[in-house]
Amino acid sequence: MANAGKFAVLTVSLCAAFLVSQSPLAGQETRAPADNPQNHRSFLIKSDTWYAGHYHDAAQARRIHDLLKSAGCETEMLDHAGHIDVQYRCAQWKKVTVKTDKDLVEWQKWLPGMNLQSIVLDPPEGLGLTVVRIQLAAAHTLHIDSAAEADDTENLLNLLGCKVTRAPHEGHVDLTVECPEWKSVGFQKHDAAHQWQEWFSRLGFKAEHAP
Repeated sequence: MANAGKFAVLTVSLCAAFLVSQSPLAGQETRAPADNPQNHRSFLIKSDTWYAGHYHDAAQARRIHDLLKSAGCETEMLDHAGHIDVQYRCAQWKKVTVKTDKDLVEWQKWLPGMNLQSIVLDPPEGLGLTVVRIQLAAAHTLHIDSAAEADDTENLLNLLGCKVTRAPHEGHVDLTVECPEWKSVGFQKHDAAHQWQEWFSRLGFKAEHAP
């Protein structure tokens, strides 16, 4: 793990209660919706940087730690100078699936405060997300020099439902991508959607804002 000096520190000592109240854990003891797989919603999360949140309530710290760990993030709890640090990072894109649109909304409200990027897969209407549609009509091969970049791109495209075939080739990595069916991805901010639209376009996708 990176040393503590490299951690970005969230100022959550005073707002920890707010974050927890807004988190997907809030009220889960009393909410028990019928589980219909057709209503399930999925989204991706990532944070390249280690973050440390400061909590003075051990139960709150444990709940945040367990939530992030269940989402696939690297996590650690440390007692520090009279409070508890919850340290976390999601270096690779992770897929989270929730049961209802309401759960999805709660997560999308909570994630920015935790400095986690989010991409909503096949987003439902009415959530205020900016939606980008992507398609790759014919198989296309990407030539990527960095193995780490190839890993990240391959992981993300697989999670989006595309087929990716990997082949090392003369000092770089070839990723052959097949994504003939239109995919929709949603973002909380218009600027982020525009940046991702440009990124998909650079990869050879047809990418457009949904009406």
